[in-house]
Amino acid sequence: MAIMGFTVKNISRARGSSAVASAAYIGRTKLRDERLHRSFDHTARGGLEHSEILLPEKAPSAADAWARDRAKLWNAAEKAEARPNARVAREYVVPLPHELTAEQRLELARGFAQSVADRYGVAADLAIHTAPPGGDARNHHAHVLTTTRVIEAEGLGRKTNLALNDTMRRERGLRSGSEEIRQLRIGWAARVNEHLRDAGLDLSVDPRSYWERGSTQVPQQHFGPRLMALERAGIATEAGARLREEHAARTQMMQEFAAATAATWQHAAGATPEVAAQEKPAAEAGRARSQTAAKATSLEETLSIDERQRRAAERWLAYRQELEAGRQATPRAARTKDHDHGADLEL
Repeated sequence: MAIMGFTVKNISRARGSSAVASAAYIGRTKLRDERLHRSFDHTARGGLEHSEILLPEKAPSAADAWARDRAKLWNAAEKAEARPNARVAREYVVPLPHELTAEQRLELARGFAQSVADRYGVAADLAIHTAPPGGDARNHHAHVLTTTRVIEAEGLGRKTNLALNDTMRRERGLRSGSEEIRQLRIGWAARVNEHLRDAGLDLSVDPRSYWERGSTQVPQQHFGPRLMALERAGIATEAGARLREEHAARTQMMQEFAAATAATWQHAAGATPEVAAQEKPAAEAGRARSQTAAKATSLEETLSIDERQRRAAERWLAYRQELEAGRQATPRAARTKDHDHGADLEL
């Protein structure tokens, strides 16, 4: 079945990242970062199915002379930023339905990359990867690395609107950055569904979270390529057991919440006088909690996306703290800097 996925990653110097290094990695090529005086060689890595650089349709024709050259483009992106913690590029990682043919997947990925280039006036470096060795053969995915500045005839110009902070975006009458990303995610889902229909497949993806769909289902934890390879080989791991434990705890919490809410409304709907008399205190407490929850829900519906995300993060942090209090935390393995986010996509 086709899966929904949409990951956005900022390539920032604050995290020790380089636009040149990222381009070399997704393109499985060798590039030299002129700012760092260092070469990055990923030609020995496999899994590259297609790569190309797309420019905005309205880009000056003179830009073709330099912006389609990968080394020139990404060194220009590094040179354009002076701050030591600058964001030098943005990367989108999306899964490509394995039910489509290679040509159809290329058309889907290319269309998305072109739409991003046109929307923000940036260059989009597209790379389509197959599954890594030992991974799921259905794991086709695309990386789209974009500049944070618009393409001009002789080089990179101003920062794009997406690179502005939310205060500057509000001053210009733009939606928040998180809402902008959400709209890109919705657009990606619509594009996938269109291609699935055109291919005659009775499949679709939904960009909404389980919470937005009113479901108590909890998303599966990502195991990562190395852990998944061990799991597929039948090797039990402590990290895998911990992730399953966390998922089971989250699932139980959601189910208990749904059951408690349903029971409260059943009491409110009516009960026998004897039962009502015995359970009146509990029912009143339940109704009070329901009313509080309803008010909170009503309030959250009027809040901005950013505020809702902040509150959700606080609730999740409180839950994690309760979970950690009952057991000793297990250190997670450190990730490598060239970690392929597309390799984490589970099917």
